[in-house]
Amino acid sequence: MNGADAFIRDYHQEPAGNLRIIAPVNFGRHCILPVLNSFVAQHIHVQVDLDLSDRSVDLQSDRYDLAIVVAQTPPPALTCYPLTAIEWGLFAAPDYPLPATLSHPQQLPRHDYLLFRGAAHTLALPFRHGKQKLDIAVHSRFRINNSEALLSAAIAGAGIAYLPCYVTQAAQRQGQLVRLLADWQMDCYYSYLIVQQAEGARALVARFCQQLQAALAPAESLPPFAE
Repeated sequence: MNGADAFIRDYHQEPAGNLRIIAPVNFGRHCILPVLNSFVAQHIHVQVDLDLSDRSVDLQSDRYDLAIVVAQTPPPALTCYPLTAIEWGLFAAPDYPLPATLSHPQQLPRHDYLLFRGAAHTLALPFRHGKQKLDIAVHSRFRINNSEALLSAAIAGAGIAYLPCYVTQAAQRQGQLVRLLADWQMDCYYSYLIVQQAEGARALVARFCQQLQAALAPAESLPPFAE
């Protein structure tokens, strides 16, 4: 039986075996773990090792089957598949003192900001609205290297937080945060699947990748994972 025949046989049987995955900490906890919970519940013969880490990864040396990477451009890997867009925005507690008619980024500089500490973000925030593009210098007294901590500080009313939108979804539903200037686009990152040996990828890996894409990516926007 050749490799293609074996793949087809395995794909249509009950998935079994070990699945080794690495994903960024916050994106993995918010977006990957719920899909993995469902996948494991559906397939009782599957075992998963999930490594939540923000370090760079080499699939060959680290021996993972699958890596999820967040970046603004595709990683330089032949076995890279787009997953979903990650939009950033500004969020504040409902009682944070804001102008009653906040409608333009130029109204923002006098406020205190909660920003992610590191090379990813500076004190100038990008805004786009149609053909308008602005970089607004803002003041930040509180910079943190963890988005969950930024979220907590924003809920506590410590300032306006610049965060990935997926991190704030639960807080928005519970009325703990509101999004500001939602009509203006800000940074947008993307998540990607990097698969060990995409040609002839194990049926278990392919099936999980397809389930992950189905859960996170609009069907019309991204090419499906190639078996």
